[in-house]
Amino acid sequence: MRFTAKTGEILKVIQFLTSVVPTRTTIEILNNILFELKGNTLRLSATDTEIFQVFSLEVDGKKDGSVTIPAKTLSNFLREINDEVIVFEAVGARISLETKQGKFQLSGESAENFPLIPMVEDSEELEISYELFNKIINKVSFAVSNDSLRQALRGILLELSEKGVTFVATDGTKLSKYFSGDVKFSGTEKSVIIPTKAFSMALKNVEGEGSFKLLIAKQHFVCKTENSELYSRIIDDQYPDYKRVIPTDNDKILTVSVSKLISGLKRISILANSETHQVKIDLSENSVQLVTENPQTGSFGQETIDCVYENAEIEVGFNATILLDTLRQIETENVVLNLKQPTSAVLVLPEKTEKSKDDFFMIAMPIRINS
Repeated sequence: MRFTAKTGEILKVIQFLTSVVPTRTTIEILNNILFELKGNTLRLSATDTEIFQVFSLEVDGKKDGSVTIPAKTLSNFLREINDEVIVFEAVGARISLETKQGKFQLSGESAENFPLIPMVEDSEELEISYELFNKIINKVSFAVSNDSLRQALRGILLELSEKGVTFVATDGTKLSKYFSGDVKFSGTEKSVIIPTKAFSMALKNVEGEGSFKLLIAKQHFVCKTENSELYSRIIDDQYPDYKRVIPTDNDKILTVSVSKLISGLKRISILANSETHQVKIDLSENSVQLVTENPQTGSFGQETIDCVYENAEIEVGFNATILLDTLRQIETENVVLNLKQPTSAVLVLPEKTEKSKDDFFMIAMPIRINS
């Protein structure tokens, strides 16, 4: 194998692929990046066995071939190269790198030992713009669980239909649901759970304008852009019936400035119990009172914020960290909280400002107030 490439272009791809390479593994070849040259197209691949990332790069090809090269060594070396172009040559597993300033050699490994890309057959396709995909994933992924014993909740649920796609994530203390009718899907109705890591990696693949093509198969999904492909396993588990926890009769409506509520919660939470992060929200006519008290340290905080609230008085306890994480997803000037009882799930919604095909809301679960 022999080719000439622009140093900056290949370094950019190598640095990205290095983030896919596992930090610890007993399978040595997973520390390498697979190089495959055919004509003037160079395919570079990395995997941690859960995710398989492939990039295509146009180079000046001289001789087709394939080899794997240690990712960390190559990335560190290319960062120190000042020349605009570099020549790669592989004879067996011996790699030669040549620039105007010098010649260098390192050892690789046969491409035959590198894991094969998953076979994806009978897939169905959906298309989504980079901008919308980035927006949805950021608004949903914060609610994904970190519990290793609940694999289904470690991913994002996609409910696909011809009307659009619904994205859902929950960890039991909070839930985020985003429906978009701007996502094009032409397959049969289905639900799949995609690992959050795969979506996070996919977002790193894109710059500027454009769209993803997501191929959904029985066991895998593929995220395709113009010059990259990301393969991931679908989580084979049953997602909980999240619809059961969505309140439909919360009749106490609070509308308040997002920025003021976040600022107040941040100040109050500093004084809260460091383990429970408990804060109390007292609602009365057009008034939100934030209260926290920590008997262990003698700390106390109270702050009042103007709002729009015309229902019966109520006090609700929250974990301040969870509520803040939820409020940070709101982009409108005001946030709307729909409440019912002190222990009932609270709907958190952006204030309706204009008609949209999208439907976005979250749920924050309250906590019992310690007297």
